[in-house]
Amino acid sequence: VVQVLDEATTGFRTLRVDTQPPLLRLEPELEGLITAETPLVVTGWVHDESDVRVLVNGNEAALVDYLFSGETSLVEGANEVVVEAVDAAGNTVSLSRHVTLDTQPPILGSATLEGLPAAGAALDTLSPRFEVLYDDSPAGVFGSGVSLKVNGAEQRRDSGITDTGVDLVLTSVQEGANYLLLVVPDRAGNEARLEVSFVVRAGWEVRVTDAGSPIFGAALIVPPGALPVGEDPGFTLDRFGAGVSALVTGQTAGAGMVLAGPLVEAGPSGT
Repeated sequence: VVQVLDEATTGFRTLRVDTQPPLLRLEPELEGLITAETPLVVTGWVHDESDVRVLVNGNEAALVDYLFSGETSLVEGANEVVVEAVDAAGNTVSLSRHVTLDTQPPILGSATLEGLPAAGAALDTLSPRFEVLYDDSPAGVFGSGVSLKVNGAEQRRDSGITDTGVDLVLTSVQEGANYLLLVVPDRAGNEARLEVSFVVRAGWEVRVTDAGSPIFGAALIVPPGALPVGEDPGFTLDRFGAGVSALVTGQTAGAGMVLAGPLVEAGPSGT
């Protein structure tokens, strides 16, 4: 504060000298932010002994007491956000922050089950290997948020689920119809989803061909080795999967053959 002589009145006037810029702080901090939303709301705190204005990328921000709030539009990819505070004396302070806008979900590559196209796959194993690659730009995949479920059961992560893809032997697979759900989020909160229905036929299909049976015409899927032993059921045996066969009175029964004698033993590959 200084006093100066006013020649017009031959008196003194008191002047306040202000050479200090306002105090400016962002809350929350924006540096490195990755978001899927635009416009971006910028908030924070400002203080000065005189009146002060706050600009967000040149746009006037609303100011209540010491708190300000403003908006700025973002473009896809990298953005610079500049927040500037100017006091009545013209002193200025500015903060520059880097923000990434990503509105697109990750990109999923072609998925395979046991090397076959995943969609509509028919498999002969209860432990199929599932493989898929994915990518996201500019935000990047949020690897620890990737979820893979088979028939509602979350799959163990181990090292088979990463930021770049999945290469995993599935568990919780059952005979017959199965449902796989893969959810891949990115660091901006976008999600890519892959839903796959597939069928596993790792055992025998047994069809009752005896017209006198109370379950004539019924079809059952049973694992190899689980067929009845020592009986003559009059079954037709169909096989699913390479190398599957059964022994009937010492003879190997192939697909579609009617069992002519007691089923002595059943299992994969004639065991």
